[in-house]
Amino acid sequence: MQKLEDIDKKNIFKVPEGYFEELPSIIHSRVSKPSSQATPWFTFALRYALPACVFILAVVWYYNNQTQSTQTQDVEEMLASIDTNSLIEYLDEREISLNDLLDTYEVTMEDVDEIETIAYPDISDEDFNIMLNPYDLELNN
Repeated sequence: MQKLEDIDKKNIFKVPEGYFEELPSIIHSRVSKPSSQATPWFTFALRYALPACVFILAVVWYYNNQTQSTQTQDVEEMLASIDTNSLIEYLDEREISLNDLLDTYEVTMEDVDEIETIAYPDISDEDFNIMLNPYDLELNN
């Protein structure tokens, strides 16, 4: 086996001719490339801020349209979809009285007549008046 001292110490790498003479100009040409000028603020705005603003406006517009279409839904339609027993339970739990409801809603005579016909379809007007005012009957007799 050969020892390290016995191996020839010869340089096996060769440099191409004129390499070191041309090296400074090669480095200088790479380093001193014309740098891109600083981009103005409006280029940044057009590239990044404008699409972000358009996206945000689109989301806000979509949300507003959804909200408005929901709000324009007919109130009677919404109330009709609620089960009557559930509505009564809700009002009982919140301790909302009939007087509280009537204070917030104006009831016309047409509304009263419609409610009477729905609630008491088989009772005549005379019987209904007697039922509402039983003391009038006693006073008249």
